[in-house]
Amino acid sequence: MARNDIVSRIKSLAEELKDELVAIRRHLHEHPELSFQEVQTSAFLKQKLEEAGIETRTDYADTGVVGILRGKRPAPVVAIRGDIDALPIEEKTGLPFASKNPGVMHACGHDLHATVAVGAAMILSRLREEIKGTVKFILQPGEEKNPGGASIMIKNGVLRDPDVDVIFGLHSDPRFRVGEIGYRGGIMMAEPDEFYLTIKGKSGHGSAPHLTVDPIVVAAEVILALQKIPSRVMDPYENVVVTVGKIAGGKTTNVIPDTVELVGTVRTFRRELAEEVEKWMRQFAGGITSAYGADYELKFDYGYPPLVNDEETTQFVVEQGKRYLGPEHCHYIDRPSFGGEDFAFYLQHVKGCFFRLGTGNPEKGISAYWHNSEYNVDENALPVGAGFMAYLAYEYLEQHGGRSFAQSRRALCAGGISFFACQRPADLRHKHGLFGRRLDQLYAVPLRALSAGGSRDCLRCHRRRRSPLRFLPEEVALSFHGKQWSPGQFHSGCRLRCGHAAAVVHHAGGHLRLRQRFQAVAELLPGRTGLQQFGPRVFHWLQR
Repeated sequence: MARNDIVSRIKSLAEELKDELVAIRRHLHEHPELSFQEVQTSAFLKQKLEEAGIETRTDYADTGVVGILRGKRPAPVVAIRGDIDALPIEEKTGLPFASKNPGVMHACGHDLHATVAVGAAMILSRLREEIKGTVKFILQPGEEKNPGGASIMIKNGVLRDPDVDVIFGLHSDPRFRVGEIGYRGGIMMAEPDEFYLTIKGKSGHGSAPHLTVDPIVVAAEVILALQKIPSRVMDPYENVVVTVGKIAGGKTTNVIPDTVELVGTVRTFRRELAEEVEKWMRQFAGGITSAYGADYELKFDYGYPPLVNDEETTQFVVEQGKRYLGPEHCHYIDRPSFGGEDFAFYLQHVKGCFFRLGTGNPEKGISAYWHNSEYNVDENALPVGAGFMAYLAYEYLEQHGGRSFAQSRRALCAGGISFFACQRPADLRHKHGLFGRRLDQLYAVPLRALSAGGSRDCLRCHRRRRSPLRFLPEEVALSFHGKQWSPGQFHSGCRLRCGHAAAVVHHAGGHLRLRQRFQAVAELLPGRTGLQQFGPRVFHWLQR
């Protein structure tokens, strides 16, 4: 099907569903539930998925639900994620469908995110017979609260059975208008850490402070000192935010309390920076409290990792955004946000992209920022978001859904060639941008020549010895020979005893012609290699 045709069809389906999407979003907005308490929310969303003919599962989290749409082929697998939890905020929008749960509100757009995911499922269910793969719809609880619902669902296997190849997520953004998206490859959002600092003094009468150790005065100096961390002791070229968001101490006018509690957040783009901030917090708090004869207790909770978008997947989103929305509606975000998002956990396991969906409309008075008691979205963004998400999944499967791993392996088997990867324990998928590359772009060398370099030496060693294969990425190599290697086996036969981990892809044969167009996706086998576990496949060969 021509791209213009599928764009028109998906847009038409999205508009047909608009009234239903608005009703779903308003129901969710009217009945918000806090993190990990989304019992009614997940039940409602499960019902909507099943009404659309989507298979559902609820065993990944207590209050999460996952829909699975199986198309014409089992692989590849695209995941679409929508978070579903609300915030402890008293709503002041005055909307006719305002929250009926006192002190709880969808003030971050998660009602829209969940509706967009369900809407994409509704659209794709009507295109089921044309879909060249599988789509997972992850409706995730607890994005707003550590340890993050994403980490729990991943631990319970949400990215497996079937194994997810790519994941897409979005966040409402009032800074962009309806019909626009914002994108950024690489680092998109920060690591949000929390700290809980208690200053311990000695209580007494307010008229005799010399007989006390006033924790309020000590806390005031500690607060000021904490602001010196990013401005005076950290490298000024690093991005660090330290914010005290809550001060609690004392109950009346004439009593100096025993303790003061300081609660706040630290934002960085690298875990090493967060660890350095914690070190300085302890040093400042210890020095100041000691000078006054007070004491302190610090609990530092490391939160979600920084959100790092896969560059090539982001480029895919941009290209499809230009086709679906128009080039003028796709905006590059020139610097990362200090906000945090547990979608980052998914991106540690599979490639993906998290982008902004425009929901603002100043003419309608819709411009309030996230976590605001007057936050709202322009509901015209619902069919835009649902349609674009559906289009991303459809188009990705259209481009990458030629053959499953097993089918491609059978197609390649013609003789006796063994494929294996040699690399160090690092996330080479992002480092070397292996995703979405044609084989002849990755390794521009006749594959017949690979066996000429020595049948038992890894190519990284050949590179160091200035072999003809030295132009290959230093930490990524393929070797071809008749020996069958076992998963996790090391290069014990290498003359240099390099010890690099090797993992078998398959035992195929013959010569692979470069003119054939294949996709290589690097994934490591879990096993005895000590490497991060990325899934049950090492290389996933996808014929276009």
